[in-house]
Amino acid sequence: NSLICFLNIFRDLYNNLPQGIYYLEVNNKYPCGKLLYKSLKIFKKQINEFNNLFTNINNIPYQDNNVEIYFSENLQDAIDINILNGNHTICNLIQTYGNFLLDLDFIGYKADHPLNNKFIIRLISNDFKDNINYICNYIISIIDDLIPQVEQIRYL
Repeated sequence: NSLICFLNIFRDLYNNLPQGIYYLEVNNKYPCGKLLYKSLKIFKKQINEFNNLFTNINNIPYQDNNVEIYFSENLQDAIDINILNGNHTICNLIQTYGNFLLDLDFIGYKADHPLNNKFIIRLISNDFKDNINYICNYIISIIDDLIPQVEQIRYL
């Protein structure tokens, strides 16, 4: 049987998180706390890698092996960020906290195609680099606050 752990710890610790039920389902290979601990470490690494994609970008359009950035053809004043090796989790976190933390006219993401890992984040922002950096640092601060608490329960 699967063990379902309700992670209301998020809402208890951070009143400003988006509402929802957070749960983790495991198949008895790892204890629930250990799986959550490993997941938080992976999320932190992925958010840092995502944030680092933008450090050397000075002009739009921009392209390298990991990211393409250009002005959107479909939405006036919008910037499209094509993440060439992304995932729904990171893009959803960026979109959710972008909406939650910043007063952006628009932020959203979509998968380019279900069979590949290319994701497009579209936002309207005067300074997308600062906004992405702020969102990523905020998510990392939450993860950094949670990791020591989860370390205490990771073998439960």
